[in-house]
Parts: sequence; C-alpha cells; structure tokens
Amino acid sequence: MCFYGCFEDRRRGGPTPFAEHRIDTGDHPPIAVPLPPNTLPLKLVDTLQNSKESAERQQDLRKSLG
Repeated sequence: MCFYGCFEDRRRGGPTPFAEHRIDTGDHPPIAVPLPPNTLPLKLVDTLQNSKESAERQQDLRKSLG
C-alpha cells in the first residue's frame, strides 16, 4: 500500500499553516468565520452563565439548609 499515507486523517493536527484559500461567495456573507483567539461563541457563553447561576443557587440552598 504505497499510497496509504495520502488518505490519512490529517484533521488531528489542526489546519495547515502552509496554505490558505478563499471562496468567492458574491454578495452572500461567509458561512463560517474563524473566531479570534480567546473568544467564546455566544451559545457557550450562555451555557456557562446558566451553569454558574445554577451552581450559585445550589450553594445558597446548601447554606440555608446547613
């Protein structure tokens, strides 16, 4: 199998630093835009906020019971 390496899953190492491509979408906005470093998607921010609020309610409940 001399061509086996051609079909390996290369996604494990992340995107390649050697090539960049652009697709002309005309007037349509891009489908996906990379996030700047240290930026969380809004959905994750909401999830984290809900988790924090839930943890705070549990802590308040424990204080009131103890």
